[in-house]
Amino acid sequence: MKFRNGFVSNSSSSSFILALDEEPKNPQDIINILWGQYVELPYGVVEMATKIFADIKSIDKKEVENRLLNYGYMNCDPHYEYNSNYEEYKKTKKHNRKAFLDKYLTENKGKKFFFLHYGDDTVRGAQLEHDVPWWNTKGVVVISNH
Repeated sequence: MKFRNGFVSNSSSSSFILALDEEPKNPQDIINILWGQYVELPYGVVEMATKIFADIKSIDKKEVENRLLNYGYMNCDPHYEYNSNYEEYKKTKKHNRKAFLDKYLTENKGKKFFFLHYGDDTVRGAQLEHDVPWWNTKGVVVISNH
């Protein structure tokens, strides 16, 4: 058995790929995209939208493919049992990711792609990773990097 001495981190991070009709021009566009379904905006939304607007980065289709096929954990990934066949797990994961990518690109044909990455190593990072309604927003993919 191995023991870890010193500081042990339990932090997480997530990456977000957004497929949008056009590039956001200001924080209000971010609010409309991510919180548009809310009648009343939650506390701190303007600050979060301002940070997201400052951080959002345009990416091309090749980068979308690279990130969706090769990084982190996604909901389409099979659950890995440690006593199961790892090669079979990798094969299934690759197949699922490719199918997800093909569907995502088809559903978002003609859209522009954007990338964000946040971790909960700071209070603001935790808010951006966990308190933004990423999962409820059409065209957004969440990649967990826990």
